[in-house]
Amino acid sequence: MSQPIASAAALEFWTWFADWSSEIRAAYIAGNQDTYLAFAEAIGAQLDAVAPELSFEFGGEEEVIDFMVSANGVKANFLQARQFAALAPKIAGWRVIPFKQRKLLSVEGSAVRFNGINVPPDQVYFAPLGSGLPLDIEIIFDVQPDVPSEVLWNFAFIYLDWALGEYDVATGIGHIQLATGEKPGAMPFTALPDFFDRKLMEAAGSASVRLN
Repeated sequence: MSQPIASAAALEFWTWFADWSSEIRAAYIAGNQDTYLAFAEAIGAQLDAVAPELSFEFGGEEEVIDFMVSANGVKANFLQARQFAALAPKIAGWRVIPFKQRKLLSVEGSAVRFNGINVPPDQVYFAPLGSGLPLDIEIIFDVQPDVPSEVLWNFAFIYLDWALGEYDVATGIGHIQLATGEKPGAMPFTALPDFFDRKLMEAAGSASVRLN
């Protein structure tokens, strides 16, 4: 289990970030890769010195950029991610939140590459392997069978994070298996968020019935 965040060290990190926040924001919005990557490396080093179990990601709109404090999908680090995010001060143009959030797969997925290979979301499908939560799932890639499995696993995990967000993947997804080709009855991967949310609502309704 990860250790609680040292408040003084976390506050020192957020003071450092706040001092550079305008420059980091400008580089991120402008798409200045060299400057942004230099800032990202510096942020990573500062964060690693305070909370090595955590990482970060930016997202959201230009008006307010999300600084997402990630637990790296490890449930034992969830409390630490929440604590670290909660210690952040108000920073103009930024919103600090725990956990990587959902993204639009149709927008984000077209540019992702692993080992020079792109598998866009419209070539990915899923099939539930059970009826309850945590949801066991098969992810099916409509690709040639010679695509390396490690590449497909990379796409599987990043697309799961984007479809459901870090918290729901860690708490609501169970066993994952991969396949290639076609599978009758498989659904487009872009339909996973709605499918998963319906499962959450069904589970919440069942719990309510049991309590009454």
